[in-house]
Amino acid sequence: MGIGISNKAQAAHQCQTEAEAIKQRRQEAVKADASSISSKTNQRDVFEPSSNDKFDYYGDYDGYANIAEYASSLRESILYRYSHTVGRHNATWVMDEVGNDLRNMKEEKGAYNGSDLLNAYGYTYARLYDESEQRFENGDELWFDLSGKPLTKEEAKEKELEELNKAYEGAVEWAASCAYVMAGIQRTHWSSISGQTQNYDKAAQEIPEMRQKDREEMKRAFYEARDRYMELYKECIQTGNPLTRQGYVFDHNALLGFLAKTWSEDTHR
Repeated sequence: MGIGISNKAQAAHQCQTEAEAIKQRRQEAVKADASSISSKTNQRDVFEPSSNDKFDYYGDYDGYANIAEYASSLRESILYRYSHTVGRHNATWVMDEVGNDLRNMKEEKGAYNGSDLLNAYGYTYARLYDESEQRFENGDELWFDLSGKPLTKEEAKEKELEELNKAYEGAVEWAASCAYVMAGIQRTHWSSISGQTQNYDKAAQEIPEMRQKDREEMKRAFYEARDRYMELYKECIQTGNPLTRQGYVFDHNALLGFLAKTWSEDTHR
């Protein structure tokens, strides 16, 4: 009786060991395929699997079943390749993430102001930075740039941060340009109907000047928000607390306040 139990335990252990070995070989095959996708050097034959392939993946399947299994394996390789490609950040991506946060804020508060806009920007940068750091926690992964060139972990991290900074800078430039253009359009509009409406003076006063120094001051506020949230991120790493959007009050000029007010009143934001 005891011997029978012992044999079953050994058999179960052997099965588990073999299953783990197969899983490991599968992961290695996925990585190998991911490396060969762009250069088209994939040598795994769909119709004539090797004995190892057949043992690992296909069992006693026929050729048609092998095609389905191969397609599944190739899909894993493509997804692996995509998730391990750096340089995917761009200004549009950052703006989409900021927009999602602003919509949540609008649902919570009904509207948002200049400080809220800066909180959304700073928090988005820190959150994307945190996600990037988490991607590189496992040192046993393969990494690629957008052209398919293999990268070391250190090269990939450096490039990811470089692209994130460029993306944030692009999103800041876009916001500054929006404020500058919208202020100009509204100022032109109210100037064209000067004296024709009682609301002219009040409306004109709410439109900020379009001086270049105001635009540069506005951009500096976005970078101050980013730095403030990166300080918070470092504190969260030390304390173990989750990173969340705060209600920081930032100094900002009239141009940024005008942008926040205009965006907040937009029913599509």
